[in-house]
Amino acid sequence: MNFFNNFKSKLEEIIKSLSSRRYFMDRKENQKYTDDDKVSELSYEWIMELYAKNMGRDPDPLIDPHLMNTYEWLMKLYPESSFCLQLGAQLHDIDRGIDEYCSYNGNQPYSERKKTHSHRSAEIVRAKFKEWNAHPSLIHKVCSLIEYHDRDVVPTMQAWKKDLARLRDADTASFLEVNFTKYMEQNEFGHVKQNFVYRINKLSDEAKRNIDVKKLIKKRTIELKEAEAKIIEEIKKQYLK
Repeated sequence: MNFFNNFKSKLEEIIKSLSSRRYFMDRKENQKYTDDDKVSELSYEWIMELYAKNMGRDPDPLIDPHLMNTYEWLMKLYPESSFCLQLGAQLHDIDRGIDEYCSYNGNQPYSERKKTHSHRSAEIVRAKFKEWNAHPSLIHKVCSLIEYHDRDVVPTMQAWKKDLARLRDADTASFLEVNFTKYMEQNEFGHVKQNFVYRINKLSDEAKRNIDVKKLIKKRTIELKEAEAKIIEEIKKQYLK
């Protein structure tokens, strides 16, 4: 069953890939290809390159398929999202797909690891965008969104707060949909539960009202309760005979 699910998932990714490339080709043929299209296409190709490079790694990095899934959630929850916000969603965890950035200092507190991760992703994207001659204002906005997407400290400007909240909503929804099960397998229960509660509390009221997000929260809550019950049962068997 897993083979067919994986095959279906990869097939869907191929179809999306062909559709996206066709979109950019049509824009060029109709002379509607803009500087924003160039950055968008290069970003997409970059992500696809990292997917191909990391496919089959053990364990697969969280980047696959989290980045494009975060973008899909953003457009599902907030279809009017700005171009900069869309790029931020596609690239916010980019450091996790690059070999030299994949290792983390396990001794760092959780909040520091999140800060380090966000900063590294922002710097990687900044370097790429400069290489592509992206407009400075676009670089600043996208990299700032990435820099703060996983941190408790946020800029004071109201417009930034709104976009950051939306990016976090999409990030959390994607995490719950495509990363949660593997995350549970790879981390201690206490850490998983803490991160789950932290992410849910960070969701905006608007996202919490979304029916699909509600379903995801309910599904993962049930999984956590089942995992906790198993742990308690194991403790009883070992110490309360």
